Amino acid sequence: MFKTLDQALAGREFICPAYSIADMAIYPWLRIHDQFNVDIRELPNLASYVARIAAREDVQAAYAKGGGVNLLPPGTF
Repeated sequence: MFKTLDQALAGREFICPAYSIADMAIYPWLRIHDQFNVDIRELPNLASYVARIAAREDVQAAYAKGGGVNLLPPGTF
């Protein structure tokens, strides 16, 4: 999945032509890529996408508001 998404993001800023619910839905899964043992440094389009989404003020604000919501220890699904 990660390699496929990396290829799909080639030359694109977002999953759809503009920032959308698709980005909001996929980012949380990409954000925890390390828990899937995926090194996104090997996937340059994906790595820049994750950094770009993480840098958005609205995304930062949402994660700040929900900071205490995930009460499961890391690596627990």
